[in-house]
Amino acid sequence: TPLSPRFRMNVVGAVLSSIVWTSLNITLSIMNKYLFMHDFKFPVLLILGGTCSTVVGGLSYLLCSRSLELGQVRGCWKLLLTLAVLTTLGSVTENMSITYVSISFNQVIKSTSPVWTMILCWLLESKTYSKSSILVVGFTVFGALMMVYNNPGFELIGFLLSAGSTLFQALQGIVTAKLLQEHLLSAMFVATVAAVPGVMLLLPTFYALEYQDVLNSNMETWLIATIVLGSSFLGFLYNLSHLFLIYYTSALYSTIIGNFKTVLLVSISIPFFQTQLTPYNKVGMGIALASFFAYNILSYRERISQDKKDNEKALEKEETMMTEIH
Repeated sequence: TPLSPRFRMNVVGAVLSSIVWTSLNITLSIMNKYLFMHDFKFPVLLILGGTCSTVVGGLSYLLCSRSLELGQVRGCWKLLLTLAVLTTLGSVTENMSITYVSISFNQVIKSTSPVWTMILCWLLESKTYSKSSILVVGFTVFGALMMVYNNPGFELIGFLLSAGSTLFQALQGIVTAKLLQEHLLSAMFVATVAAVPGVMLLLPTFYALEYQDVLNSNMETWLIATIVLGSSFLGFLYNLSHLFLIYYTSALYSTIIGNFKTVLLVSISIPFFQTQLTPYNKVGMGIALASFFAYNILSYRERISQDKKDNEKALEKEETMMTEIH
């Protein structure tokens, strides 16, 4: 049975959204860590800028394309509000965590995301996974943990913030998948509507935690504005690409590719932050990469099998209808 056009489109969408999301994630992580190591120590301001740009950019697109239908919110406003809170908390805690701990330590905690996503999907949605999927996910997490094991130092607040961001983002993926795949909302619509309450949450947070520090900063005002605007634009693209990634794949896959991103992030951060990899770390990197590609192969085969079953059911239904007509 030939593969359906929808299946092929999903594969292309999954590949493109994965590349864009991974690239933006690495760029923002390294850029933010570099800024926080110097005079710019305003993680909430960066998240606020990215959330505001998502509202402005998304609303502009929806109004110009005349695809803003507020009636869609009525049936799922609780999920959208929950997504806004989780997205805000996840982003703020992650940015704040890397002001206390290294990127390496932050990635140690985040590399466990696939396990928590599996557990949460099982508890909240009664989802089940094949033994092969569970095994591959286990190896992916194990390899990622090995790769970033030599973390330089431990701070309790940094650990708690990293753990919190991991939990918030795992829940965020599950809620997003429900909105996109079950309620059939567009990625742009979800990003825009969920960002509005996010701005309302971030404004008082910024005022309470960072406003006075920004006023008293030694940095030039134009430089702070330039950094925030640049980061805001990248943040908007990042938020949108993450939604498309979950739409074309799943909440679990977005965490699996997160561990692949960890391999790239640690590798790229070596020349920037003088990170040293031990032979133990390199073995972990190999395990994480091999497990990531194994999961992709396994997932692709499962999707092909499901697509063929759907095609066969459609053909049987069509043949039954033709028989009844004749």
